[in-house]
Order: sequence, then structure tokens, then C-alpha cells
Amino acid sequence: MPVRDKLPVVVGVDGSAAGIRAVEWGVDEAYRRTWRLHLVHVPPGRGSVARAAGRQLLEGAAQVAHARRSLVDITSDVLPGPVASTLIDAATQGSILAVGARGNSHDPGLLLGSTARQAVAGARGPVVVVRDEPPGHRFGVPRVAVGIAGTEPSTAAVDFAIRAAELRHAELGAVHAWEPALVPAYPAPGSPGDGWAEGIARAHEVIKGVFGARAQDALTVRAEPVPGTAWSALLQASTEAELLVLGRGSGTEPPVLGPTLRVVLRRAQCPVAVVPG
Repeated sequence: MPVRDKLPVVVGVDGSAAGIRAVEWGVDEAYRRTWRLHLVHVPPGRGSVARAAGRQLLEGAAQVAHARRSLVDITSDVLPGPVASTLIDAATQGSILAVGARGNSHDPGLLLGSTARQAVAGARGPVVVVRDEPPGHRFGVPRVAVGIAGTEPSTAAVDFAIRAAELRHAELGAVHAWEPALVPAYPAPGSPGDGWAEGIARAHEVIKGVFGARAQDALTVRAEPVPGTAWSALLQASTEAELLVLGRGSGTEPPVLGPTLRVVLRRAQCPVAVVPG
């Protein structure tokens, strides 16, 4: 098969520390899936000088990727246009887009850059946001976590998470948060009939309903009902996972990110995959 016919993991290259981490994540994922790695740089200006500088960035990124996974085919392009929309267009149907959480901003308080935010909000396929700091060492069994929101969670996100766990030979943690205060007739915590048992049972039923027809025999799915807010449960899950998978609703115009997703993208301790649909 010609190299360009392979599905790509597309990575936005901007020379930032987070961008390099995204290249490392992307080449690992391409290796797992037997895909190619496609590196894309969108220069801030036009002309031959900007293109030449972009080519240098891509060559450096390709060297990083090749040193990490020498068997992965690598392609690259310097493309003009608005950064986020150009990266979105470069990610063909069925592929994955990976971007750094922030670019070369000098603001240390900026945890999520505009390119990552716009790519997550507008992409038609999965987008993985990678922080500039490597995740902490994970002990024990490799782990992928997926957020299960409401009673009808994103089937696309669940399917993506299952495949990610299979590729990593990892267990899959299904995280479903519930707020005790929303349980009917909720009395003081710890008192008889305080609603916690009911909330946990309800959360287990939601998770069971999601994975009943999808989980494979070789895949370990661990149900994790967590009392509290969704964002706090997901951030806790990110401290133990190699990848956190979340769904994103579609249909809003212009596309927007909900408050939980915004918090998690800024503060998660592992790469976050956001899957539309």
C-alpha cells in the first residue's frame, strides 16, 4: 500500500514543548494502529522564509518520531491558513488529530491554547490534547479511562476508548459521576437512607448498560461510580490513566465546549481524547 494511502495520525507541529509531546504520542499511536504519522505545520506568515522555517520544524519533529518508532511511516506538509481549521481539514475521515495543549505562549498561566480549544470544538473526528509535561509514572496495569455522562453517553467515545484499551492491553475504567444532593429525598450524609447506595447502584446500571454489548472477553472494564462533580471525578481518573477519553456533543453553531470539558482539558494529568458524536 502506498504510504499516503494509510490512515494518518495527524499531529500539529509548532516547535513548542507540548507540540513535541504530541509528536511522541502520535507516533506511538500510529505504531499501535499500523497507520502513518502525518506532521503538519501551519506557518504564522506567508512566503518562502516562513515555509523554510516550517520545513525545519517538521524535520526536527520527524527525527524525534523516527528515533522513537523507526518502523512508522512519516509524511509531512507545510500548509497555509488559519491554524486550527487547517489542522482539522488535514485530519481526513477516520483519522486522529493530536495537538499540544498550548503553543509557544509566554504566559505561564495559559493552560489551554486557542488552537487546541478550536480544534477540539470544531473537529469532525477524535482530537487528542497533550500537555507539555509528561504524565507521571503509572504503576501496575496500563489503564484507559472514559467519562460516562448522563444516561445516554457518547457511543463514539466509548468505542474509541475500548479500541484504545485493546491496543494498549490496558484495563478500561468507566467513570460516572453522580451528585448525592440530586438523589431524591437526600438526607444528611451517613444517616439511614442517605441516598448513597441508591446513587451508586444507579451509576452501576448506567455503566452496565453502556458496556453490556461492547466489552470484549479480553477487555477488563472497571465500573467507577464517583460521588461528586464530573470534572473532579475525571481529573482524579487522569492521575492514574495513560489516556482519558471524553465525548463531545455536536450540533451547536458555532461549536462550543461545555464547562466540564474545558476544566478537564486545562488540568488533566494525561493526554485527553475528545470524540465528537
